Amino acid sequence: MTIAPGSWMAGERKAEMIEVVLLDNSKMWLNPLHIFSIRSKPDTVITFTTKQTLTVRDSVQELCRKIDDYFRFINPGCSSFDIESTDGTGGPGLVRQER
Repeated sequence: MTIAPGSWMAGERKAEMIEVVLLDNSKMWLNPLHIFSIRSKPDTVITFTTKQTLTVRDSVQELCRKIDDYFRFINPGCSSFDIESTDGTGGPGLVRQER
């Protein structure tokens, strides 16, 4: 199936964006290419490349899975990512895993 940029996939999911759930339970679509970091403190906070932040209900693991799905969708040959601690504190990070 070919999906043009801006078109909708099954389940109302945009091909070039991921869905997040805000604290008021509303939904928002964002481009994962603009995400700089994701932290759990304890709420999940997304920091964008513009240094703006957004607090969401999604867990860090859920967001990492959505980002991984996004990259595999736009590039089927792309490697997958596993969630692991990369900072020595036990916090999650993305680690490239060849599959």
